[in-house]
Amino acid sequence: MAREEIRAWRSENPGNKYAIYFAPQLAMLTGEWNEAKTLLDEAAHLLPDEPLIASLLGVYWALVGEG
Repeated sequence: MAREEIRAWRSENPGNKYAIYFAPQLAMLTGEWNEAKTLLDEAAHLLPDEPLIASLLGVYWALVGEG
């Protein structure tokens, strides 16, 4: 359910930083590391100077053991 809601949110408002931010979080919480990395790479490309994305990248790297 959450995944579908986030996808709908992103399609309705593709530039919304919160929709972009929550998408990789869901993948990280469910252990879908490849999806999370893909979404984080896209987020970093779309919002290169956004602190939310930079901090989430740090959380990702810590969770996958690349601190």
